[in-house]
Amino acid sequence: KPDYALHSAGGRIIPRLTSPNYFHYVEPTLLGRLGARFFVPLPRREKPAEKAIEPDMHAGECWAMDGQEGQLAVRLARKIVITEVTIEHADPSVVLDLGSAAREIEIWGLRGRDDAAPVTNIDGDAPEKPKSRQTFSIPLSKQIVPSVGAVFRIKSNWGHPKMTCIYRVRVHG
Repeated sequence: KPDYALHSAGGRIIPRLTSPNYFHYVEPTLLGRLGARFFVPLPRREKPAEKAIEPDMHAGECWAMDGQEGQLAVRLARKIVITEVTIEHADPSVVLDLGSAAREIEIWGLRGRDDAAPVTNIDGDAPEKPKSRQTFSIPLSKQIVPSVGAVFRIKSNWGHPKMTCIYRVRVHG
């Protein structure tokens, strides 16, 4: 199925509708603790929101947003009627912490610059733990108006208190 959110196909993040990145400050090395931290800024790890619309699915290669709630907005490669969305997380066998995976998600279709309408709610089909890939069909009653974008509103994750990781979102139509 074509993925209209894919970055290489023309999908783009809408920064004004996307939550802030989670910043993880890396502990300084021994040299840093001895005084170099005054001359060299501490490194920090962050991945841009574009990671969520790129095909890299290796452990740790996700977009991490700050907190358990937030949103990711994507301008689609072209205007479509959204029929399905796919949410992906890295394979549970290689990820150290599954608590950061999104659990409850609400999908909104963007009809124009400031015109959004709810498309569907996703409440994490896996009752005990997240799955690596889940595809959700949009109800036929919501497949009426073409959308230029999609907003993934994350309402909760599987328990991580500081961040929620989105490995990949796909939009089909």
